[in-house]
Amino acid sequence: MVELNQIGALPKVEWKAIMFSNLARPKTLFSMWLIIQERMMTTDRLNKWNINVDPICVLCGNHPETHAHLFWECTTTTELWAGIFNWLHIQVQIKIWDQLIAWFVEKAKKKTVEG
Repeated sequence: MVELNQIGALPKVEWKAIMFSNLARPKTLFSMWLIIQERMMTTDRLNKWNINVDPICVLCGNHPETHAHLFWECTTTTELWAGIFNWLHIQVQIKIWDQLIAWFVEKAKKKTVEG
């Protein structure tokens, strides 16, 4: 039996627990993958590609739209996350995006749901 190793040995990604065995729709999984990989088309990325767009966040209108700002630092997003965690009765003290992803990974690895 011949073993084919076409793509080589790749490092394991920490966020695989969030993506696999997830019952979300494919479009949602793809969007989540883009967000985790920081590949969403935020205005700072578009401007780097010489696509002329307004760099200010469309949600708050106060800061440049970066990945970290759009998904975690924006006041609108912060309120949204607070509402979601409150609705789920979960207390979290997360300050940066990477901590949020690490928190999700930790929760996705567990067999039971808890705060």
